[in-house]
Amino acid sequence: MKKIFLILSLVLLTFGTSCSKDDDPNEIYVRVENTSLIEYYEVVLEMNADNIFDYHNIKPGEMTEYQKFNFASNMPNALIDIDRKAYKFLYNDDLGFNEFESGYYTFKISTFDIGNDEIALNFEITTD
Repeated sequence: MKKIFLILSLVLLTFGTSCSKDDDPNEIYVRVENTSLIEYYEVVLEMNADNIFDYHNIKPGEMTEYQKFNFASNMPNALIDIDRKAYKFLYNDDLGFNEFESGYYTFKISTFDIGNDEIALNFEITTD
């Protein structure tokens, strides 16, 4: 799993571009805020096969730069590297799918250790 995660990360670094709020407001921009007490060494958000972006070294309370997406929704798949261990979180169709309109969004991500080497994930999405 870690080898796949590393290869995916290297591929994503090649294609990812960071953005600021001065970019085209008719596009979709997403950033990540770490609202937990744990550093995330890597966060990969997969909106669909063509919209995958990698955010690196997000310390507790910090936010990343915006990344431009062609498509985004409220329920991406996510890979999160915590303490050099990769956790994969998959979209849950029961929660209701909402496609984003153009604009700026922040994914506030919290993780919680629930025991047995398992992590729970909480997404809070805000419009900036």
